[in-house]
Amino acid sequence: MLRWMSARDLRTVESVIALPAGEHSWVEFKGVKGKDFSDNNVCQNFVLSLAKELCAFANTGEGLLILGIDENKTTKERTVSCGGIPQVKGRERMQKWLQDSLPHLLDPALVDFDVYEISDGDGLEADRALFIIEIRLSSIAPHQVRGTGCYYGRVADKAQPLPHQFVSDIMNRFVHPKLKIVFIYDEFTSPHELIVNVINIGRVPAKLINIRLWIWPKERVIMSGDRAVSFIEGKEWRTLEAEFRPILPRRHTEWKISLLSLGYKGVRVKWDISADSAPILSGEQEITESDLMRKIDRNSNLAALE
Repeated sequence: MLRWMSARDLRTVESVIALPAGEHSWVEFKGVKGKDFSDNNVCQNFVLSLAKELCAFANTGEGLLILGIDENKTTKERTVSCGGIPQVKGRERMQKWLQDSLPHLLDPALVDFDVYEISDGDGLEADRALFIIEIRLSSIAPHQVRGTGCYYGRVADKAQPLPHQFVSDIMNRFVHPKLKIVFIYDEFTSPHELIVNVINIGRVPAKLINIRLWIWPKERVIMSGDRAVSFIEGKEWRTLEAEFRPILPRRHTEWKISLLSLGYKGVRVKWDISADSAPILSGEQEITESDLMRKIDRNSNLAALE
């Protein structure tokens, strides 16, 4: 199956035409034959015709809605429809008008989308372009087409009405935050620090964070601050954290633990962490150079993870 592509991968008419034949689960083409975009009613009706596809992509998977391309049903040949779509509507850019109009086609309003303009390539007339609507999997799904009460999802390569059970499943899709833990060893401080980064890689904010961390051998840990510290069987050091420290989606927070300046070799950690009602994330590992991000690489590596 052809992989999903971002609108940023499609910069010219030729790159759109060159997509493999047929519509796929993540792309839909819309022609504009017979549509006079100087007529405001025509513009409004054309946008309304996009509602089902927007709803389907937002509910069940990200995708691209490409406006201004005709595809022959028999030969699968693609051509620019009517020289493209005007780049200007009235006194504003068509791109902005689409960005302002599309959200209100759905209930709740669509927020996870962008509109891109392609004005480079053969087949486009002067002052005309293709427009690509990139819809991401919605963080506030399920959506219905406003005024109809109908929910749609992407099934194969078509927008189809969704049954009640499917809608219920979508409602429960983003109930919990999704956390990831990353260790960073900072050898440029005195004493050295083991930085425990907790990243929210999901779509739901994490509010009350609870982390339990065991580190051994205990002789490597410098105990300080207001942490609740206890020893277990004389070999482990444990810290308990429970506090209101929200982590928004694609953001992180950190805890710092001071270590004797003996390097990270031989330090072993075990943890469990949860946020709100999310399932507990747990694990255990020895800190090694192969799986440890150095302080000097911290910003770029965390940005990539987020």
